Amino acid sequence: MASSSPSGSSSALQYSRSVSDASLNSAGQVTPPQDILTSFATPEGTYHLRDQIKVNLQPIFQVGSTATLISVKSVDTHSPSASTPVDPPDFESAPAKFVELPLQTDGPQADKSKFGFMSAKPNPKKTKPTSNKTVANFISKILVHDQLARILTSRPADVTYLFYNIGRSLLWMDYMRQPKDPLSMIEFKDAFITCHDINPLTRDTMDVVMGFNTGDVMSYLPLSGKTTHINRQGCINKSSVLTIQWLPGSETRFVAGYADGSLIFYDKDKDEQPFIGVMPPIDPEGFTVIKSYHERESSVPNPQGWWQISQSAVTAISFSPDTQHIAVVTADGKLKVIDFKGERICDCYPSYFGGFTCVCWSPDGKFIVTGGQDDFITIWNFRGRIVARCQGHSSWVTSVAFDPYRCSDRSYRFGSVGEDAKLCLWDFSVSSLHRPRTHHTLMRRLPTETERKCNVHELASRRDVSVIEPFFSIAIHLDPIKSINFREDGIITADRAGRVRLWKRPTPEAAPQAD
Repeated sequence: MASSSPSGSSSALQYSRSVSDASLNSAGQVTPPQDILTSFATPEGTYHLRDQIKVNLQPIFQVGSTATLISVKSVDTHSPSASTPVDPPDFESAPAKFVELPLQTDGPQADKSKFGFMSAKPNPKKTKPTSNKTVANFISKILVHDQLARILTSRPADVTYLFYNIGRSLLWMDYMRQPKDPLSMIEFKDAFITCHDINPLTRDTMDVVMGFNTGDVMSYLPLSGKTTHINRQGCINKSSVLTIQWLPGSETRFVAGYADGSLIFYDKDKDEQPFIGVMPPIDPEGFTVIKSYHERESSVPNPQGWWQISQSAVTAISFSPDTQHIAVVTADGKLKVIDFKGERICDCYPSYFGGFTCVCWSPDGKFIVTGGQDDFITIWNFRGRIVARCQGHSSWVTSVAFDPYRCSDRSYRFGSVGEDAKLCLWDFSVSSLHRPRTHHTLMRRLPTETERKCNVHELASRRDVSVIEPFFSIAIHLDPIKSINFREDGIITADRAGRVRLWKRPTPEAAPQAD
């Protein structure tokens, strides 16, 4: 069950291969705890636990783990495995071993070969980059599966990879491969990962960008081990990164949301320049452009742009499907919809209680869904008003996501997870959302000039808002859940203890028949 690294690698990466948390009985067999859920029945059929990933690394409970998936094409389209399935190689049944790679620098000559690790050999004497000491000061080590080259050459034409962060580490795995051995892991010394994202535009190289509690951001190419480090030692912003995302349509640019309420735009290929300027007064209802983001200017150093969204932390961001707008939620309970190109606020919506923690657009861009500290999920009509409140969680909601495979022109499906360890599934239709239970005549005050300018929406009475309940709700983890993702074949959830669970959707014939 535990792996061992060959001589020259500093430490072993240990992991659990079992579907549930690993514990050994007297016969040396893996026995799952009895209270771990392995399936759950919904009106459309039974979801089964296909895999559980639990590595023996120290999680940061307040941060938890976030799982991200990316599908890529085979590198060698002429290989037999690119067109026909192959039997699992013999080496897959053997205990995995890992080798440590020499750290590469940020320089332009660092990534000479996209698959440079394939010929890499353990070299304990060469552990520091030749020209950039800050890489070695920030990164502890990079470990790769010693059979990685063979694994990649024997993979099918289309493959999906899973990345997830736990504590100070980011792991790369094959979503379908068994056993669930990590393909590689990057580990950091004094900083822990708070968030990460994968660029879908450069899926062949799997560009990963990570944010840290120290304010640092780093791009990482797992196929070569190359890293690019920005905001070193907080030279631009010293507060923690809470959310990070690649800009849609860009191969190099991304945006990071910070605990001080700022959104900062970066380019992984640009040099950084310490930001010096006087912070203007922050508009609590709108946002302040400290440094404009100009998409077409190629000579601007990092930071590419700086928006001060709030005096409270930016907890989550989401781009609209047409990439024209960005929804931002903050810890002071504000949802702000911003014209991305025009750098102006379109709408500002308040929460009923507490801060917002997550946000997501519907696939057609007509609705925005938020979750927060009031244990509720709220559905907002884009450029409109609140249309429904969703009641089903008994603690803070931590992640919401639409299920694009269960959404149509008139009906929508989304899921949510929270600190109560519950998964809730919700269905709603357009026709049913615009029917508040009661109507009341309220004494409304006149909006201020700032509120008119920023289109600040007044908080609607709870009695005037429709309430919907989940069609399914159950605790599926032992610990609070941090993230949820939907795929055509299943649901992926990750919790604060570093556990990732992969749930297989029911087959159509397994769905219950109507009377």
